[in-house]
Amino acid sequence: MKLIILLFGLVIAAEGMLMLWKPTAMADFLRRHAGSTHLHQAAIGVRLVLGIVLIGYADQSRFPLLLGILGGLSIAAAVVIAVLPGHKFEQLVRWAIERFEGYMRPASIIVVVFGLILITAVA
Repeated sequence: MKLIILLFGLVIAAEGMLMLWKPTAMADFLRRHAGSTHLHQAAIGVRLVLGIVLIGYADQSRFPLLLGILGGLSIAAAVVIAVLPGHKFEQLVRWAIERFEGYMRPASIIVVVFGLILITAVA
């Protein structure tokens, strides 16, 4: 589980760095794939796996309460996304892009910090 969390942390931090370097890349990707069943399933699966792993490893981490809370939030997000029909998920993705695309660069810093927190919690 530690390795999975480290990998998630590295991928999240790398995505944040990409967003910082090229802020429109994530929005462009989401815009192209918003209606994709694969994106919908991936959004559910990634959050579910991350949540389960974070909760399962929380007691062995440096920040057990934080990892437990993040794991619970991740599972809750997976459940919410899972109950959304595909067209509603697509609408949500498109709505989020319209509202927050201009904030990708500041958000990227938060994403990098989040990835580094995950790494620090288990390293």
